[in-house]
Amino acid sequence: MKGQKGFTLIELMIVVAIIGILASVAVPQYQDYVARTKVSDPLKQMDSVKTMLADFYSDFGTMPDATTAGAGKEEIDAAVLGLTGSDYVATAVYAAPTTDTATFTITFANAGSSVNTTTQIFAFDGTGPTFTMDCTGGTLPVKFRSSACR
Repeated sequence: MKGQKGFTLIELMIVVAIIGILASVAVPQYQDYVARTKVSDPLKQMDSVKTMLADFYSDFGTMPDATTAGAGKEEIDAAVLGLTGSDYVATAVYAAPTTDTATFTITFANAGSSVNTTTQIFAFDGTGPTFTMDCTGGTLPVKFRSSACR
């Protein structure tokens, strides 16, 4: 009897089945990883926004007013323009409910079907001994948030 050359059809089908199982697990994980990377873009920009807000608060004792020229409107407009310049941010809305607190609400787009139209709220507070930023608010699922925002 001659020696066997090559693989049998059964062996090839087993290999294809194993690759299919591995792909069915890996593809969703990869999509989540890509979405998480895309939603981290505004967080990087928020570091400079936090510095701007902290400096303004330190100088004037109040959060910027987004409606009054000379009272921080220019800084807020620049921050909103920078945030909405991202490919993954649909809108960025600033609000200062009190003179000591402010929020930016980011709505995501083009970041993956599981995070599109979700929001992340960045809340700034100047009342304590240090100026703080909290990014745990909004409808963005926890698994897509950076470790600093969980």
